[in-house]
Amino acid sequence: VVKRLDALQKQLEECTDDMEKMQELLDEMDRLNTKATALDVSTLDAKIDRMMPELGFKPGDDERLVGPVRCIAYAKILYSLVASFSGGWQMRMCLGKILLEEPDLLLLDEPTNHLDIDAIEWLEGYLKTRDVPMVIVSHDRMFLDQLCTKIVETERGVTTTYPGNYTQYVAAKERDLAIQWSKYEKQQKEIQRQRDLIQRLSGGAQSGRAATAEKMLEKLLEEQVEKPFVNKSRSFRFPKVEKIGQRVLDIQGLTHGYDGRILFQCYVCDFGLRVAGHVQPSLCLMMPALRLRG
Repeated sequence: VVKRLDALQKQLEECTDDMEKMQELLDEMDRLNTKATALDVSTLDAKIDRMMPELGFKPGDDERLVGPVRCIAYAKILYSLVASFSGGWQMRMCLGKILLEEPDLLLLDEPTNHLDIDAIEWLEGYLKTRDVPMVIVSHDRMFLDQLCTKIVETERGVTTTYPGNYTQYVAAKERDLAIQWSKYEKQQKEIQRQRDLIQRLSGGAQSGRAATAEKMLEKLLEEQVEKPFVNKSRSFRFPKVEKIGQRVLDIQGLTHGYDGRILFQCYVCDFGLRVAGHVQPSLCLMMPALRLRG
């Protein structure tokens, strides 16, 4: 916006004879000035400088984030060379871009996808510090437990809101389901009892009692408790696989880097399997190594 305003000002100074062109430039400048006021561009750089440490960036990272192209958030952290950062750090940049716009509501759709554990933990901690309403769609139950204070469930076209996090929602859902089953079974027994009573008393001297039972049955059927919905169970199994050794891949004499900077050197590397639930550190090199092309 600022660069465009400067360019328009120069064009306006050079356009002194063409009144029609001058009016077009003035109209565009008016629109941009309104936009600049709404964005508060005069304080944007200061906001970015304050936000970068919050996002985990260090002052030296500015050198990697240079370039002529700015994104719509006008943020330093979204220059054209963001590809030099990992996916987790790029997520932080995108989050910073959004927060610079000072949204009234954050809509986060699977925000933990493609993030490692450290990045997820950072994201949880950072979002906890933000005083912004959030709507989160995620399959990460632990992430939902850490952040959510309300769960909205949509089932068969009906939306139900549960207070608390995901674990509390599951417990409340099970409790409500148990209560509904109890009410349903109790009513079904009463319906059957009234039907048996009607059949036994009708056509005799106690037909009056039968008529009363019929009215009671009609009322029960009008106020019938809905049978709880039970998801169909799906059974599946994984086929047996052949056992493999502890060493999956051997690499010798491999070096990789960008722009003269060495990312890693593997004189002799072996990538192993998970042992006792712990991922060996050598696996951190797996993805960069597999991305190499001959």
